Amino acid sequence: MYNTLVNRPKHNHFNRHFQNYRMEPSAQIPTNILEANDHFEIQMAIAGYSKENIDIQVVDHILKVSGQASMNDETINYRRMEFQLKEFKRQFTLPDSVSLENIEAAFNNGILSIKIQKLPIAQPIKINVK
Repeated sequence: MYNTLVNRPKHNHFNRHFQNYRMEPSAQIPTNILEANDHFEIQMAIAGYSKENIDIQVVDHILKVSGQASMNDETINYRRMEFQLKEFKRQFTLPDSVSLENIEAAFNNGILSIKIQKLPIAQPIKINVK
């Protein structure tokens, strides 16, 4: 919950509106999207997550990427905690020009790379008039 040092009654309604939003655990994952001639590549910085806790699915041309935190050991008494691993979810709408059957994912040095092949561009066919 967001706490203020000074009570400002006219702002209470505004603060109450955003209380639950601030308390939801979520992680903002830095993401790069690259485009080459024959594919797209999504790179996500997810250091600290294990590949066993990452789920990638495609549903109706939407690529869904999620990860579960693996740092939830409540028996550890932290003296200082400057970062946390939280559950994350990202979704990307895929264009019709990609092959949903040719998607590959790799996880190296904390970077998840998802490579999505483009469909070949249909070449025009010349038709001779007789």
